[in-house]
Amino acid sequence: MLGRPLATWGQRAGALLIDTLVVSIPGAIVVGIVSATTSTTIMDPFNGNTHRYVPAPFNLAWAVILAFEVIYFAALDGQSQTVGKRVLGIAVRAQGSGQPIGFGRALGRWLIYVGLFYLLLIPGVLNALSPLWDGKRQAWHDHAVGSVVVSLK
Repeated sequence: MLGRPLATWGQRAGALLIDTLVVSIPGAIVVGIVSATTSTTIMDPFNGNTHRYVPAPFNLAWAVILAFEVIYFAALDGQSQTVGKRVLGIAVRAQGSGQPIGFGRALGRWLIYVGLFYLLLIPGVLNALSPLWDGKRQAWHDHAVGSVVVSLK
């Protein structure tokens, strides 16, 4: 397709694994530091049980990590390649033209992917596996925005 072979499901899964590490490791470090430096243990005066209190900076840290993830996938998939896709030699392209899909379509692609997983687990799994039986190796989120994942090697 588009003069390039379509990426295999294994390439897509490997790229996602690498990208998950790229996003998750710094995120875990930030959340760990914020949690360790801002959370406190408080005692419930009514029953004597202790609870860990996490103040607003912890929630802000999660918001920053989420914003980083959105920008990472939307900007890099939209204009070039994420780190994982670059390592495995694949890229997201517009189905008709073969050009990069741009920030807006990449954002929609990511929101559909994440939404299917976090809101509806089974459809998320089916979406992730759908390139295995789709003729153009597209997942549902690719169909929704008119994208394909091609091999650049």
